[in-house]
Amino acid sequence: MDKKGEIVLFNEMSLGGFDDGFDFELEEFDVNASSYDFSLSIYVDDKHTLENQLKNRKAFDKCNYYWNNSDLQDDEITRKILDSFKFVSDNFDNIFKYAEFIKLNFKENEILDYIKNNKLIQSKKIVLPEILDITDERKIVRLLKKYKDYINNIYVSLNGNTNYASLKDCYKTIKEIKRISNSILSLGLSPMETIMYTYDLVRSRVYTEVLDGQELHLSRDLTSSMFGKNIVCVGYANIFDALLHYMGFRSQVVYLDNAMGGNEGHARNVAYVKDNKHNIDGVYYFDPTYDSRRDNEYNEYLDRYIFFANTKEMIDKFDDGEFIDNWASNFGNEFVKMIEDFVSEKDYIELLKYRMVLNNISKLVIGERLINSGIFNYNTGKFVFQDKEQTMDFDEISKKLKYIYNRFNKEISAETMIKILNNVRKVEYYQNPDFYPYNLNSLFKAVYFSDWKFKENHLNPEKALLANIFGQEPKLQDKFIPYCRDNGIYRDVQGVKLAKTLRKVLEKKIDNK
Repeated sequence: MDKKGEIVLFNEMSLGGFDDGFDFELEEFDVNASSYDFSLSIYVDDKHTLENQLKNRKAFDKCNYYWNNSDLQDDEITRKILDSFKFVSDNFDNIFKYAEFIKLNFKENEILDYIKNNKLIQSKKIVLPEILDITDERKIVRLLKKYKDYINNIYVSLNGNTNYASLKDCYKTIKEIKRISNSILSLGLSPMETIMYTYDLVRSRVYTEVLDGQELHLSRDLTSSMFGKNIVCVGYANIFDALLHYMGFRSQVVYLDNAMGGNEGHARNVAYVKDNKHNIDGVYYFDPTYDSRRDNEYNEYLDRYIFFANTKEMIDKFDDGEFIDNWASNFGNEFVKMIEDFVSEKDYIELLKYRMVLNNISKLVIGERLINSGIFNYNTGKFVFQDKEQTMDFDEISKKLKYIYNRFNKEISAETMIKILNNVRKVEYYQNPDFYPYNLNSLFKAVYFSDWKFKENHLNPEKALLANIFGQEPKLQDKFIPYCRDNGIYRDVQGVKLAKTLRKVLEKKIDNK
């Protein structure tokens, strides 16, 4: 089987200088975990050229003595590193042949000259150190101009991709996300309506895994899943997140581990949504994979919003312990009580154990960390953050935590969901009336299949009295029809039908002229 890997080149400038702790004798070579078969880091300078280093087996063995002579813990990352190390060690003399990518981990002003002066790497895919965001159109245009003479060789990292992608493909991805996002924003929908419209676009694809022997990233990375025919849960989540992020939402792809330790994980989305039109201000989970179009469906999937705007409590109940949500692990009422106890006791040591989860949810809701990620001095109880020493403000943490937690578990009622769907479906129907259903029956099916709960009963007096006397749960349609009549939904549907009829009459007259 062919092996594919990367060689990462670094120099003194990319380290910030030897006085920053770089031990040349032990760190000239390093092997790391990677999404590729191997990742070998090599120090280079004028004396230690790449050509010379590729022949320097003695230095490689010295630098990697640790991997051969230490008792290591048995975890996935360590196993990956050991596999990578074994391959590099066994094939060191020919390792350049197996490297698909050469990553130049240099200062930006050094890279172009290094490429020009090193013909050896010009036959490889050359990776720039930049990690691009979907909103970095100006930056990628500048890079395209700068590296125009080597454009077919230049690759970068793009958020949403695990594998490197060519600069040209990244530009194509950014342009397409921009095009779709701007077309959605031009519709003038409210924030949650915008998200529902986007949700419908993303989940229109049928779940399709790659064939045996194909690379998994083809159905998972943002770039490949957007333009290819394969898409699985990570692909849906990456596309949905990229569109939301470009349109200004604070969102996140949530990766879930199998609670039983298997390889079958999952990915979905979480977003903070503030929609004044519908009085929404909360954190909601979205799973376009579970609501996606099935391979035997035409447009029936449009009746299902089972996993649209779920609260954490709702999504956790569905998962029923099958998955571990590392992004907000165990976040809930008991977790918040525990954190509040640590805060009231000013127990920063215990509090720091949960810093990652607290910062995850905080960045989503308020756009900043709850606890700074600087170096913490346990003796003084102070952080060194951006060269300044800071104390931990427990009162501020408590205040922000309450604000954040109040944004979780705010379930959206059927009344609000129907209003959102009605506004979205009208737009979709006008755009493509043959595909998007818009009638009371289709709206009712969405309420029924999505299990949306009415906040009020909406029954006429006779049915309300009977339900009260006999203690019967009223039928869903007995709530749905009165609600639609009282809130203009029925009128909207009839108006759209009339508009469609008039349009057909006008089109027929024009054709007959």
